[in-house]
Amino acid sequence: MIPVILRLWKAYIAENWVTGARFDALLFVGGRRLNGSVKTDWECNVNEPVFGTDKEIDARARRIDLAHEPDFSIGDLQVQPSLRKITGPLGEAMLEPKVMQVLVALGSVVVARQGIILSRDDLIERCWEGRIVGDTSTNRVISLLRSGLKAVAGEDAVVENVPKVGYRLMVSQPASPEPGTLESETKPSPEPANEPAKSRRRIYGWAAGGVLAVIALVVAVIALQPSGNAALPPIRVAMLPLNFDEDVDPLYARGLEAELRGQLARVGQMEVSNSDTARQLFEEGLSAAEICERLGADYAWIGSLSVGADRVSLRTSLIESATKETTFREEFTSAPDDAQYLPLRSARAIVTSLGRPVSGRIPRAEVSAGDFNLYLTASGLLRTRGLEERKAAYSILDEVTKKNPQFADGWAGFAKATFLYPVADQSERMANMDSARELARRALSLDPNSVDALKVAGMLDDDPAERLAMLDRATQLDPGDSEAWHWLGITRHEFLLQLSGEDPLEPAMRMVKIDPLWPASWRTSDLAAEFGDLKAAYQIEDDILSAAVTPSQRLLAEARIARIQGDFSRFMVLSSRAAATQSAGERRFGVILQNRMIRVLLGFPVEGEEINPREAPLELVRMVLSGELPTREQMEAEGMTPQRLWQSPTLLMPSLPLYLKSGREAELRALYDAAFADHAAYVAMANETRYSSEIIPALSPYIAHIMRKAGREKEAMQHLRLAEEHLAKWQTADTGWIKPVLWDLQLAAVKGDGPRAIAAVRKLPEYGWPYTMGHIDTASVGLVTGNPLYNDIRQLPEVREVLDPIEAVLVRERAEVLALGLG
Repeated sequence: MIPVILRLWKAYIAENWVTGARFDALLFVGGRRLNGSVKTDWECNVNEPVFGTDKEIDARARRIDLAHEPDFSIGDLQVQPSLRKITGPLGEAMLEPKVMQVLVALGSVVVARQGIILSRDDLIERCWEGRIVGDTSTNRVISLLRSGLKAVAGEDAVVENVPKVGYRLMVSQPASPEPGTLESETKPSPEPANEPAKSRRRIYGWAAGGVLAVIALVVAVIALQPSGNAALPPIRVAMLPLNFDEDVDPLYARGLEAELRGQLARVGQMEVSNSDTARQLFEEGLSAAEICERLGADYAWIGSLSVGADRVSLRTSLIESATKETTFREEFTSAPDDAQYLPLRSARAIVTSLGRPVSGRIPRAEVSAGDFNLYLTASGLLRTRGLEERKAAYSILDEVTKKNPQFADGWAGFAKATFLYPVADQSERMANMDSARELARRALSLDPNSVDALKVAGMLDDDPAERLAMLDRATQLDPGDSEAWHWLGITRHEFLLQLSGEDPLEPAMRMVKIDPLWPASWRTSDLAAEFGDLKAAYQIEDDILSAAVTPSQRLLAEARIARIQGDFSRFMVLSSRAAATQSAGERRFGVILQNRMIRVLLGFPVEGEEINPREAPLELVRMVLSGELPTREQMEAEGMTPQRLWQSPTLLMPSLPLYLKSGREAELRALYDAAFADHAAYVAMANETRYSSEIIPALSPYIAHIMRKAGREKEAMQHLRLAEEHLAKWQTADTGWIKPVLWDLQLAAVKGDGPRAIAAVRKLPEYGWPYTMGHIDTASVGLVTGNPLYNDIRQLPEVREVLDPIEAVLVRERAEVLALGLG
């Protein structure tokens, strides 16, 4: 079948898509920040001693006299020590004297030197004048400081505990421009014109003193390290399954796992995968280093989660593939109400440990903790892809977005749940697609870099260029998202003529590399064959076979290799053996479609499994795929009007050869005349679908053929000229796809052009034709299944040279399958 020959819905006019919005710069106050291998004079290792001599430390401690401390600001946080007042985006609060002293100590580290974590002893020395103080007192002050900061700045200012080291103050800087604002609408800073654009972000410095202004410049240099525009060395991280306590909801854990992966990918600008393959290899007992080697990853991520009544703990570590050593290990804890920030905190710490610049920002409190947990549960439900689970996710996200209208990720998740919502009625599905598109646009208005929103909008936008651009953007932002690559591959294939140099196979090949045991990856070898790359098709299956961990995966990979070779009996034997242990996804992508096309080629009845036409009655489609053309009465009883037939490619395409075989050409002409007042009406129908470049070269040769049979030569010539015009576009584009070769063959057959037909037929074996056709398109194999359209050219000696060996294989395989009782 021609892929997506008709769009059955009209997309709304696409809104402008704002790209390139920059995230807030991140400032680690009292933290460690490395940029490459060179350490500046303000950077130090977390284990280095606190700066200065004891005398200098004592002097600084004495200066924490609230009455004489100057006001200062860090980011959006305004601090007035003498008034014991802090002010932020969410309001203002008064702090106890000791709490303010601790804040001044942590904040004033910037004045002396960047990159310092203050230990508990440091704080006691500066804020308690070195007196003996118990842990209860210091813990109480830190807790009160955290509460005060959260009240006025949400999570834009956080006191972070570095286990066994001390504390650091982490503050986000105001973004410029704000998300959703075009850069052209912002005023440039008064810096030299030749400075990089990324250095023109507005940085709030200290509010008092000329010396403090210099310190603000140092802060700006640190905060404005490259965060996405500079080229970074690629790093691939394979996430292993998150381990969690028995009392943790598995769906919540799966959603948190997805959030952890997404945050690490965005914050570190790395390829981070959380694949079916890694999970299965892990469950088979392979070590982290072995899994990295199988997947070509540089690091393996390992994490565990425990949830208590008053504490959530996330433990993460990184294992380097090359050395097999643990290069990062840290535990992150929070109160249950603050658990939504654990993924970002862990991602920032991991990225910093790798010496990479940190991208992103600390999110504002745009969603309550309880609703964020519901969002994670819904994400876990969507990952299962189960019918009831998708419905449940939809209901949850509907409520979450109603209560949290500024929660961009919530709207993106709701868009995805709407897009994936299982419905049978076509009109309801069309309405869902419209809703999903608008929900995705709403998410993008809040966060132009929302990957899930870009993916959904990229599948549904009306403009091919916009669709491709959005999906390209999604894979750039999150190159480890195998689903994003999958959807980009579908869209590139759908708009082959609109591509400008992009490789239509690249997304599928990336998908296989990231997740070779994800069943959706298993159609990639068919796609490679359709583009004439049989070597790649074999390599893909070999890679899948090498990664396989279960008997069904091995058997199905071997079966697909046998299919490429035309060994259909072996395919059926191996796929039958796999049936006992294969998953539903493995059967769907690794067996059903391939088996159906084999049965068409061997002349066996087509099984109805997984036939789910959206625009035509199931029973009619099942009949035509089995080679039986319904009567006109049967079609009318199913509501199949002439107009509906020409808008139902799943039924129409396999019906065309059957009309010719059964001698019902006059009936097909009558259906055409009833649907189209004239040739222009037919062209208008094709153009309205926006897939005229595929519809016309596929259908018009058949229409020309039946018109000639009735002596309507003028109309036949109109269709032939139209088909030639569209085919010429494909030949100029030189996409390498098999379909233009088959359309060329159809035109040659209708025109009786022997040399042209011979040239087309000789190309077909380069694609593994007819064994490897990746679409259920009976018309595409009509040359060997008796399609009358090819009766004249089929007997040409040069054509027989190609067809005779193929037909001998089909005869042999049919006999072997029957002997095995699998026909």
